[in-house]
Amino acid sequence: MAGVHQYNLNFRSKRDKASLRMANYLKTHKLDPDKDWTDHPIHGPHLRKWIKIIDLNNKKAEAMDIRERVLKKPSKDQLLPKVKKVSNITLAYDYPEDDGRPLTPKEMKAYRQKFRRLLKANVPPQKAKEMTLKYLKKWRSKNHIKNRQENLKAIQDFTIED
Repeated sequence: MAGVHQYNLNFRSKRDKASLRMANYLKTHKLDPDKDWTDHPIHGPHLRKWIKIIDLNNKKAEAMDIRERVLKKPSKDQLLPKVKKVSNITLAYDYPEDDGRPLTPKEMKAYRQKFRRLLKANVPPQKAKEMTLKYLKKWRSKNHIKNRQENLKAIQDFTIED
């Protein structure tokens, strides 16, 4: 990117030099800058040369500016949509009880993760609690079946040696 910017400055400096020379020429020959002198037989060829240089370098500088804008990496704000941050996340959770027994640490973790996800999605806390309870019941049934199968396998593999 640095090289592109340097070329752009080079075009601008050529343009500026040509415009300064043209201004000095008009001043030294006491010519009115508001009047068109390009058709004049003596001054016209000199002024046309500088105008041509200025126009050409203006076009090149514009092209480089457009390239810079196209090649420039978009910022994070442009790439990622603005998300409203949730500031009212509860830090103390009301864990439900399973038939009078407290939740296991794995169940608590699953409950917290689902609850946080729902709060970040701007779901009202009461509704998030209901949805989390439904999720926890499904999670328990899947997890319970896995644990039961593992326990049955462990019991079958266990043999008592006489």
